[in-house]
Order: sequence, then C-alpha cells, then structure tokens
Amino acid sequence: MDTQVYDVFSSPAMQNFGNSRYVDDQGNIIGDGYTYVTYSEGIYVGYRYYETRYEDSIMGTDNVGDYDYEQEVAFPFGYGMSYTDFTWSNYTMSEQDGVITVSVDVENSGDAAGKDVLEVYFQSPYTDYDRDNGVEKSAVELAAFAKTDLLEPGETQTVTATFDVDDMKSYDAQGAQTYIMDEGTYYVTAARDAHQAVNNMLTAKGYDVDDDSASADMVASYEVDALRTLDTDDATGATVTNLFDDALAEDAEYLTRSNWTMMDDNGIAYSTSTAVQDGVTYPTHEADDELIANIDATGWEASGRPADADNNDDVTVDTDRGLELVDMVGLDYDDPQWEQLLDELKVSEMHLLYNKSGFNTPMIESVNKPATADTDGPAGLANFMSGWGSFNYSTDYMLASTWNVDLAQQMGELVGEDGLRSNTVGWYAPAMNMHRTPFGGRGFEYYSEDPMLSGAMGTAECLGATSKGLVTYIKHFALNEQETNRSSVATWANEQTIREIYLKPFEMSIKEGNANGLMDSMNRLGFRYTRGYYALLTSLLRVEWGFTGTVITDAANVSPEAVNDMCLSAGTDLQLTTGQNKLSDTKSNRVRNALREASKHTLYAFGNSAAMNGITRGSNLSAGNMAVYQVILIAIDVLAALALAVGEWFVIRRSRLEAPVLTAEQKRAKLMRGLIILGAVVVVLAAAGIGLYFYIDSQMISTV
Repeated sequence: MDTQVYDVFSSPAMQNFGNSRYVDDQGNIIGDGYTYVTYSEGIYVGYRYYETRYEDSIMGTDNVGDYDYEQEVAFPFGYGMSYTDFTWSNYTMSEQDGVITVSVDVENSGDAAGKDVLEVYFQSPYTDYDRDNGVEKSAVELAAFAKTDLLEPGETQTVTATFDVDDMKSYDAQGAQTYIMDEGTYYVTAARDAHQAVNNMLTAKGYDVDDDSASADMVASYEVDALRTLDTDDATGATVTNLFDDALAEDAEYLTRSNWTMMDDNGIAYSTSTAVQDGVTYPTHEADDELIANIDATGWEASGRPADADNNDDVTVDTDRGLELVDMVGLDYDDPQWEQLLDELKVSEMHLLYNKSGFNTPMIESVNKPATADTDGPAGLANFMSGWGSFNYSTDYMLASTWNVDLAQQMGELVGEDGLRSNTVGWYAPAMNMHRTPFGGRGFEYYSEDPMLSGAMGTAECLGATSKGLVTYIKHFALNEQETNRSSVATWANEQTIREIYLKPFEMSIKEGNANGLMDSMNRLGFRYTRGYYALLTSLLRVEWGFTGTVITDAANVSPEAVNDMCLSAGTDLQLTTGQNKLSDTKSNRVRNALREASKHTLYAFGNSAAMNGITRGSNLSAGNMAVYQVILIAIDVLAALALAVGEWFVIRRSRLEAPVLTAEQKRAKLMRGLIILGAVVVVLAAAGIGLYFYIDSQMISTV
C-alpha cells in the first residue's frame, strides 16, 4: 500500500536510484562490482516525505520551498474505495500501563454490505534537540489499524486498535545513540488515510486546511514531561546503541526536515559526476583506496567480528550422548540438553549442513535429523524440489492492500498446509523489503512503503505458516530495495533510517510473528556484504533481538572459501547452494565453535518444525534423498556418457578397417543414417529422463 503520485521522480529517493559506479581519482570506472546507492532521503520515504512537507508548508515553516501537495499526490497512503459509505463517531483514546487504545464507532451508512479500516496515526514533536542532533520526524506515522467485520447497511461496530506508547520513539544516532522520546505533545488520530490524519492534527492545532473531512474531534494528545531514553530492548533487555556507523556515507547529504530546499537541483544526489563505459553513461562517485580495500576484504576478520567474540575452547564432537533431534522437540533454546546433543555432531556433518543447504537441508545421521525440502516464494510455495507444482496466492502487495491481518494469517496457514501436502518444510518467504521507489524490481514481493503495515502483515503470515510447521525464512535482510547491482551494491544509510524504516518489519516478524528463519540479502550494507556483517547478523539479530532461528544466504551459487569464512564469522548458518561452499578451515576451535552454534540454530528451527512429523527415536531415515532435478541430471549424464562410450567404440572399430571410397549418393545415405541414429538417441534420452522423473517423483513424495 503506497502513496500514488503524479510524478514518481518527485520522491527524494529518486535522486539516488539506479546504476551508480565508483571511479578512481582519474575518473575511471573501477569495475562492475564497485557500485553504490545512498539512501539520502533518510526516513522520508513515501508518505513520510509528502505529508511532512505538506504540514510544514501549511504551518509556514522556513525553508519549505516551492511545494504544492495537490500537484504532487494523486492518492495518499491508506486511501481506499468501497461500494458503500461509512460514518465514524465517538472517537476515544486512553492509555493504561504503557498501551494506548483508540476506539471509534463505525457505521455502514450506505446501501451495500462492506468492510472499513480504522487507521491510527501519531505525530511526535519535532524539537530543537532533534534539529541540533539530526533526529528526523515525520509529520505522521502509522501506529496501528483494525478491520471491521462485514457490516450490513445501518449496522454499527465499535472498532479498537492498540499500540505501545514506546512505539512513538525515534532513534537518535548522534546524541543519545539510542532510542528517545522527546519532551512535548504527541498527537494521536483516527483517519481514513495519511493525508486526512495530518489535516486532523493541523486542525486540532488551530491551522486552516482545505479538507472538509478533517476533524479535531478525531484527535487526542499524549504528553511527555521530559526527554527520556529507551536504551534497552523490550524483548531481551539488551543494550540498544549504534551498530551501523560503518554504513553511513560521511560525504553524503542527508535530507532534513529543517531544510527541504536542499532537494532542489538534485541537491541530495550522492553522485558527483558521470563516466562512460561501453557507450553507457553512469552516475559516479570517487572511491579512495581505503574504501576499495574495505570492499575487497574477505575472510574471518572482514565481517567486523571482534576478536573477543571468538570461542577458542576445545570442542567436543562425535561423542554419543544417547540423544536424537526428536528428543529436543519443545525444549527451550537454552535447555542444557542442547549442548549434549551438539556433542554428537561430527565436524563433517556440521560443515556439510553449513556449506550445502540450497533448497534443502541434509540429513544428519549422528542425531537422526531428517533431510528436508525447502522452496522459494513468496506468493505461495514455488515448489520444484519435491515433485509438486507451485501453489499460488496473492502477492504481498495485494495482501497489504486489504489491511486485513486475519486474511494474511489465513494465507500463511494455507501455505503451511501446502507444505504438509508436498513435504516442504522451509519456505523462503515472506519478503519484507520496502517500496522505497516504484522501480525496485520486485515490489510485488514486498508489502508497502510503510514499515508498520509491512511488519503487521509479515507477522501475521509468519504466525500462520509456522503454526503448520513451516520454517519461514523472512527476507531479504536487509536494505535490498533495488535489483540493479543487487549482488554487489554498497548501500549507504544512517542509523535512524536503517532501524526505523528498513529493519522494523523484520523485528516485528521475529518478536511477534514467531519467524524462525531469515534470509540474508545479496547487497552490502555500507562496504560489507549483509551475509558477512557481524553487527547485523549477531549484534542486532541475535544479541539485541534475541533471534534463535536459522539464517541462510540468498542464492550463493559457488563462492570463494574466504567469503564463506566471512559469512560464518558474521552469523550466517547456511549457504543456499546446491554445490558446496566450503570453509578454508574446519580444524581451529574458533571455526568449530562457530559451526556448532550455526548447527544449533538450524537444528532448533527444524527440530520444532514439520520436519519432525512422524519421526520417533530410532527412525530409519534415508540419507539418499535428492531433489528430482538432481536425479534426472545424474541419469541423463550416465546415459549420455554411455552413448559417447559406445560411439567412441564404433569410431575406433571403424578406423581399424579399410575405409571404402564412397560415392556422393552413399555419403548422403550415410549422413541420413547418422541423423536418424542421433534423433533416436535424443528420443531415448528424453523418454528415459521423463520416465525417471515420474518414478522418482512417486518415490520421493513419501520419503522427503
């Protein structure tokens, strides 16, 4: 669900989008792998830009520039149409024990049955402290929403929506270096869209707006007496402070509400020049030697992992403790029996689990873990691994447009049922990157421009899918908002933007949605690959948020050992490849301890999934299960090799005989015989492949 504008290039994000290249000090493009994108718009994505600049223009704020909202926005965020009409009344807001509850009576005042959506927005004060410390504030933010039941004409329903007071916090990267709540008045309103929300609050503050639907009666306020910091995580109690200073482009201009005119003439564009390569003109920015060295760095230390995070204690391996994975079902992550189970693992098993888990996870004989089939998404199971076809539902964008979390949870449940039917346990979904621009390339996979709406929908889908035993790999973590150069682009953003906009949907889905898997993105955050970024995958994900599930790379194909070392060091648990992305070292204690921890994450996720359905102690599991396509390819390879061998034998035998002199007619006949034989071989191979497919298909459905 997004703001619909007349000119998409009016968005500040469009000043830094596309195929931008680093150049050396002579202006020469360094190479295809040295690309960048800078989120200079900061938090002002979608309606956060259009509605905030609109409010400032109504209030006569300095440096608002030439801005005409009506010429910019066609349909505001949250706008929707219906076959009937609804009338809202009796708005109330209350706070108890840190939870704000908003209530509205919604009457179907039209002639047809229908549903409506109560959207709740808040506005936090934009203070001198914020201006001095670079804390940005949107004029309006979605706080909560609720869908009515199906209301018949004349029927009324009292609809409530709740959110935590602390949800109105902002991240202060420069001053407190944690979350804060400013001193002042916070406004909370019920509205049909973001623009009406701003107009409601402007009206409550005494400003005249050209909007007959605006109502101060739909606004309440909440007072904070003094600035306070929120420096501990609500789920884990861990300290919350800056983690992503490395992702800030120091020489970039970041948009600030205190001076909208800096956008004029592409004023927040990070590119400073252009260069031509193979007839194509690219926006460019100069990269110094230090930046290039950082981009090129791989290996264990390149993840940014601090030395004191390495565990160099001796590791117990291949030691029978009398436990199997089925014994761990339902046990807490911190239960001491997990350490006993991990003692049983062989180094080779841990290494294989890490380096070859593309569309599957392998069987682990020592703990009797079954092999599992994983599949892509996100609009259902795109299943080509266990012989079943795809199961398709609506895209995430369509789903978010319903504003119906119950529907999202039902979709998750149905996907989970499809997983049970097709013996699929891992689902590479839901996807929850942001609609930063309309040109991201995979916007249909993502929910919205708003992090709260995205997080609410992702949470609901995860709850539904995991309730049926799926491992949901929420993706792509993180800041993967364009497909151009997605496998190499250095993505620069400030910490407030990273946390408030791009990480929030993931955080919500983990803390509230029971998400038990996560997929790295391919891009870099700053100069580090996200799959090899310790601050992202361990300091934030594990320590701050308390995530206990498994983390997989995006499609990794074949990567160098030094890159694989970096990924394990950072906190990645699995490599999404059907080859083997091996480590350079499996003998040192620090690597073995890291493999042990990675294995625990994966075993915990799959040990509490549908993978354990029907498994009992001592179950005889087959280690030979392979994906259908793998079996077909092997069979074709064998047949092709046999055909080549037979052909070679005939060639050698023929060469030993005296070659007769052939007439032109005989040569043509010989050529025709060869073509007929070749065609027959092709038909035989195709028939063998198809027959083998259906045979293996019938066998694998009952064994995967």
